[in-house]
Amino acid sequence: MKNLILLVALCLPLCLAADARLPVVGDYVRVSYNVGPSPSISYEGNITGISDGLICLICSQMIVMNANGEGYNAEGVTYPFDVCIGTGQISMLVWLN
Repeated sequence: MKNLILLVALCLPLCLAADARLPVVGDYVRVSYNVGPSPSISYEGNITGISDGLICLICSQMIVMNANGEGYNAEGVTYPFDVCIGTGQISMLVWLN
């Protein structure tokens, strides 16, 4: 009986992870990452490429969050522009379809 409970406990996390979704080229996403201790930057746009350690997208909006949680659009930026972000820096990826 103990072995059955152990087997179920080990297999349960594998079943729950089946709904995980990976980004693919063409998805419209918002990618956020932390720049330092407090500010974070979010890029919004279509994914143009995924390679070893990088996600590239055509950015249609860039939002900078300050330490107080207030977001503001970056000034002086010409949209759209290409940006590549290291996957190790990403703190959040949200699909916006």
